[in-house]
Amino acid sequence: MTPTSDVPNAVATDAVPPESTATTDHRSVRRTAGGRLVGALRSGSLAVPIGLVGLTLLFYLLRPTTFGTTANFQSLLTTQAVLVILAFGLTVLSAAGEFDLSAAAVLGLCAGVVALLTTKHEMNVLLALAIALGLATAVGLINALFVVALGVDSLVTTLGMATVVTGVALGTVGPTTIGGLPASVTRFGQTVVFGIGVPFYYTLALLAVLWFVLQRTATGRHIYFVGEAQTAARLVGLNVNRIRVGAFLAASVGAGLAGVVLVAQTGAASTSYGGPYLLPAYAATFLGATVNRGRFGVVGTFLAVYLLTVGTQGLQMLGSPDWVTQVFSGGVLVIAVTVAKLSRRSGSR
Repeated sequence: MTPTSDVPNAVATDAVPPESTATTDHRSVRRTAGGRLVGALRSGSLAVPIGLVGLTLLFYLLRPTTFGTTANFQSLLTTQAVLVILAFGLTVLSAAGEFDLSAAAVLGLCAGVVALLTTKHEMNVLLALAIALGLATAVGLINALFVVALGVDSLVTTLGMATVVTGVALGTVGPTTIGGLPASVTRFGQTVVFGIGVPFYYTLALLAVLWFVLQRTATGRHIYFVGEAQTAARLVGLNVNRIRVGAFLAASVGAGLAGVVLVAQTGAASTSYGGPYLLPAYAATFLGATVNRGRFGVVGTFLAVYLLTVGTQGLQMLGSPDWVTQVFSGGVLVIAVTVAKLSRRSGSR
């Protein structure tokens, strides 16, 4: 005979699981979120966002009438567009495991060519832009020829190409600054929307496109695969050489676009304008890699550019001598490379 007490027990047993399951789910969600936060803090993934917010608040409190003004923040966002675009191209190339030390020279060449063609030769602005970007593409193909086809180290190749491109720029454009660009050029860099120059919106558009390509497409996955395990990528049938060539083109064309934006923004150009951009561009690229445990990405690069800019500008507004800002920029590059390497090691475990 079956005991009558089994019935309520069965009812109770049937009634308990939904509540206990819901409670368990909530707890697991909280634990998962908390675990992710702790893991991000330990890996250094939040170092750049926290550093950006922290430095911004610090200098805002120390110099509220200069650093903390709306006009300063608007200028800060606009003026760094050139550096962001250059760094985006280098980020794609770095993700593929290569380097390009000629990017800054390409930037100066393209800026000078656009200025020369639209002033002294009165060429149509679109044609001048096409020629400048065509030159950038040619440099990228030459870099890829030596590195991909002939197997020369990318650092050596692009260092030599930087000198070649600088020499070509001096020979064709000249060493002097070219000003007086027509409005058809400057409108692409000096138009203001909601108080912020249009170059900043160019960077947002590029950010969205490159993020989607790198994070949500097979092409992006293949770029990372080639950069992290080139031999394995060949074994699984990927066209490694084509991916590497495309990455070199992305870096050179990105440098060309940065040069075009620079000349449109300033209304003047010189072939020497590109030099100062190389170090901070690579510093931002490697510093930004810490956001994703050593994997290069455009979101991290974007945040890192503004972290470096806030730090440099804040130090200048505090009256620090020039050598302090140079130490800051160089030190950040060394630390960024180190942290990115350590983050990649920890992320691979």
